[in-house]
Amino acid sequence: MGRTSVWTESHALSSHMILSAKNSQKAPSPATPMTHGLASIAQDNTQAKKADKQPISLHPAFPFIVALWFAALLGLGSLVVPVELIETVVVRSGLSSIVPPTAPPLGFTARALIALALPLPVPLPACCWHAR
Repeated sequence: MGRTSVWTESHALSSHMILSAKNSQKAPSPATPMTHGLASIAQDNTQAKKADKQPISLHPAFPFIVALWFAALLGLGSLVVPVELIETVVVRSGLSSIVPPTAPPLGFTARALIALALPLPVPLPACCWHAR
């Protein structure tokens, strides 16, 4: 019984201290904005403006920029492909018989040209899609 009464008395005392501290604080007037971390009227208006903004995917240049991004990734990705695989494609396609400098072994210059030429047709569908 002694422990319970001590806890209730200390709890009641701390509750009384909290209530008296709250009552002693001066309430802000409605005319002055609150500056201690609470939302003000100006901040609430910016949230309404954010809701009115259109998503970036509706921008007219969005398809073209995404296509350029994927073209750049395709060009960089072609540098990761093993040289033997590129040489096999060149020989089997017959390109090496039409253009003799493309015959294996392919050096870095050939791989760099492939990396630059491979992504060129990628942005075309985005341009056609945007023209509709």
